[in-house]
Amino acid sequence: MKMKILFPMLLSAALLTAPACTFLDEEPESFTTVQNMYKTYEDFELAVDGAYSALSSSSYTIKIDNSLGNYRYGMLALGECGTDEMYAANDNRTNEIMLDTYSLTSADNTIGAHYGAMYQVISRANQIICRLDDGRELDDTWRPLLGHALFLRGLAYFNLVRTFGGVPLITEPLNLGNWQIGLTRNDIQTVYTQIDSDLERAAAMLPTEAPADRIGRATRLTVWALEARANLHAAGMKHTAEIAEEVKLGGLNSYDWVDAAARYAKACEACKLVFETFPAQLEDIPYGSTFWPNKNGAESIFEIQFSTDYGVNVGGMIGHAYGLLGTDNGRKWMRPTGNEYFRTLEEGDTRTEWNQVKAYWNNLGQYVMTNDSWNFGFMKYNHDYSDSANGGTPSKTPQNYPAMRLAEVWLIYAEAQAELAAMGDAHGSWDEALAALNTVRRRARNGSTTVLQDIPASYVTSAPDFSSNDQSVRNEIYRYLKPVAGVVTMSLNGSNVGTINVVPGELDTPIERFRIFLLNERKWELVGEGQRWFDLVRLNYLKRICDALDAQFDSEMNNPNDLKKMRNVKPFHVFRPIPLRETDLGVRQNHGYE
Repeated sequence: MKMKILFPMLLSAALLTAPACTFLDEEPESFTTVQNMYKTYEDFELAVDGAYSALSSSSYTIKIDNSLGNYRYGMLALGECGTDEMYAANDNRTNEIMLDTYSLTSADNTIGAHYGAMYQVISRANQIICRLDDGRELDDTWRPLLGHALFLRGLAYFNLVRTFGGVPLITEPLNLGNWQIGLTRNDIQTVYTQIDSDLERAAAMLPTEAPADRIGRATRLTVWALEARANLHAAGMKHTAEIAEEVKLGGLNSYDWVDAAARYAKACEACKLVFETFPAQLEDIPYGSTFWPNKNGAESIFEIQFSTDYGVNVGGMIGHAYGLLGTDNGRKWMRPTGNEYFRTLEEGDTRTEWNQVKAYWNNLGQYVMTNDSWNFGFMKYNHDYSDSANGGTPSKTPQNYPAMRLAEVWLIYAEAQAELAAMGDAHGSWDEALAALNTVRRRARNGSTTVLQDIPASYVTSAPDFSSNDQSVRNEIYRYLKPVAGVVTMSLNGSNVGTINVVPGELDTPIERFRIFLLNERKWELVGEGQRWFDLVRLNYLKRICDALDAQFDSEMNNPNDLKKMRNVKPFHVFRPIPLRETDLGVRQNHGYE
């Protein structure tokens, strides 16, 4: 008979007499002395705080800065460098240049740090799970603690599997003293089965709102949003991405097992749960409410918390690395792709002022606009760290990382609905897909009747006349469809559109046209939030877009307003290399990085 735990004191006593966890090594990774932990409810609260802190902490216990691979800094670099959104701007930043130019090796610090940082999250979560998830029935006081650990493990494994492919699946505490896992990789299907299970259970255990004294912890909405993202990724990697047979490593890195329609449908179901539960409508929430100086705003679903109140290790780095250029010249290790982004923006889009601006901080701590063609920066991560009285230092800024927000859920729903509709699946609807996409556009136009007009169904169901000589027809096409490198180019003469050139075979079907609308909308909405590389891989546009940008930037080598480095994308670049410290122990390397 299961024992129902009614009070924290009862569980504390039970934990003291419960069977010990099974460890993969004699000494588990310790963020608080394990022998002195896990005796009271407060101990478990502290352990959950420690597990969350692994998402953002800066430490050198892995012999390289942990923040190179987690949400303090590296997650954004992994999701943005080498795309049409960002490029490595500092020739001394080898890690970002290797990401940007697709010259990564297994010795790269960012890759090694990401692998280690995510397993640190997993190890800390496993410490909690193995003690609470032993068959006893937990009451509502304790269940959220287990729910948080399950969510964090699911999040970390999702980050690993979409970056590296198959990875070792570890569900017990492990020794990370030397930060070498050294275990055989499991295939993607096995890891995804664990992710699905962890997230399903976490959703049943977590509250709808985070307690006031625990802002930053996951809620049911967070889990549903992650379920939507994970299901969309799996479906897209099966249905739209191209993974060469040699890259699949005999099934280790394969998505052939995925039922794409079922995964798209699950993504839609998770999105609907968010919509039904979220306390506000997207169109009622200003775009900038999520970004600095705002924190945990009305649109936020999950933010990685940073502060300058407690020391450098809880301060963030995104303001330093991605904000506006500062007086120490150390900022902006990566920059927005400048003109490439502005070429596609519609005048009056309220997102522009938060995403890419030409400005910098001078040595008086003043915000200065500039006409320099190269000096683009992210206003959404802006912070004047020259004001030390407010906790500002180059490596310690208080911006949160916007890991999940409502607009992304609407875009996930739009993509999944469109893909299902194109399959002829009863769960999909072109009307639903366009309504979701236009919901995001309506928020961005902020009440205007002329800016970002709703994309009409006719532009999806039938192809516009791209070769028309009628100026009004060309101008109308441009109203809804903006250029995408490698797919469609347009010449502009003032407010009039000249020629429209579509790469043959690119926009022939409704789903191909919808994907371009979606790619543009995701770029304008989510730029700089660590999503673009995964979008381009999932939708199979990474090589096409980067190859086209290579040609474009090559012709602009003397113009310092855009990327200067060739991308050289290969088919195996749908995954990153396994870190050298793992392959040195015999762990199998991904194809192309041997």
